[in-house]
Amino acid sequence: MRETVLETLSFAPLMEFNRRHLVSDSKHRANNQPELYNILALLEGSILDNTATSQVSLLRFYTLLLRRWTITIDTAQSLESIPVAAVPDMIGHVNNLALTLTQTSPTVGTYLHILDFYEAAAALYSKQRLLQHINVTIPPPLLVYLLYFSPSLAVVSRLCGILATYKRAWEAVMSEAVPRALTRRERDQINLFNGFLMDLCNCLWRDRAFSTTDLNAQGCRIPQSTQAALESYMRAADGKLSLKTAFGLSHSPVLCLQSISHVRELEDGEAEVIGARHPGPVTQASVEQLAGRGGLKLSWQEYRSGVLGYLESKGFPGISELMYNTMKTLMKTRRQ
Repeated sequence: MRETVLETLSFAPLMEFNRRHLVSDSKHRANNQPELYNILALLEGSILDNTATSQVSLLRFYTLLLRRWTITIDTAQSLESIPVAAVPDMIGHVNNLALTLTQTSPTVGTYLHILDFYEAAAALYSKQRLLQHINVTIPPPLLVYLLYFSPSLAVVSRLCGILATYKRAWEAVMSEAVPRALTRRERDQINLFNGFLMDLCNCLWRDRAFSTTDLNAQGCRIPQSTQAALESYMRAADGKLSLKTAFGLSHSPVLCLQSISHVRELEDGEAEVIGARHPGPVTQASVEQLAGRGGLKLSWQEYRSGVLGYLESKGFPGISELMYNTMKTLMKTRRQ
């Protein structure tokens, strides 16, 4: 019954979310419609009962609401009279709910529900016409890090795909494609966004996990003392392991199987001509030595690009999408 009621309420019309964010338009100031936030506060008070189940139900409601609003905005002939500021306000409100859920229900299922919401937000921000009128609101950095270190490849891939869409939205807003200036809040958010984008690239591609030396890098906000303890633990477990490479394509717990499977496919295709197989996991040094031992002739760049393509072929395109939209060396290869 609750889900049916929430689905019905998701057809609520677009209205001002919070009157503190009203625009200066006199027509809007004269609007006597109640704040949506006050209405939703009553709804939340009725639904939430200190359980993760009720929080997930509320999140699914907001996802439906955002999708309905996107249709309304996208099909409107003019956006001048529509209170589109409600969209970033609502996304900011749901940011808190999503963070709460990572604490009350840190499961893959919950993470996928969270990603449903941000995919709906990303879909809206992928429309340049709407970006002219709607400010960009990003997920909280802490939420991004928690999702990225999920044990699920599906979660990591979808997260990366969402961030790739957000990146394209930022690029559009900062170009002539979207004729408006960045707001002060958006400028602050760009710095945050660039921070966790650099952190993910350091983990995935650059073998610099948790680095803080690169421009904008935040080290995934893990304290230096914690990093030192983790590094010491890994060295004690295996002297060949390093914290810097632990979350790259070859060693990451969610990517290592896919990476070595890609190599195995290449080796199977050359089984009659190669005399050695790579034991895994692949490193820059080991792949360079492989050909000398009678194995595949494969460069480090070819290996990593091949893994991205392999992930795409298996239904996990998000990581590839983010890397090709972020790493300059990959951008050049895709344009060729």
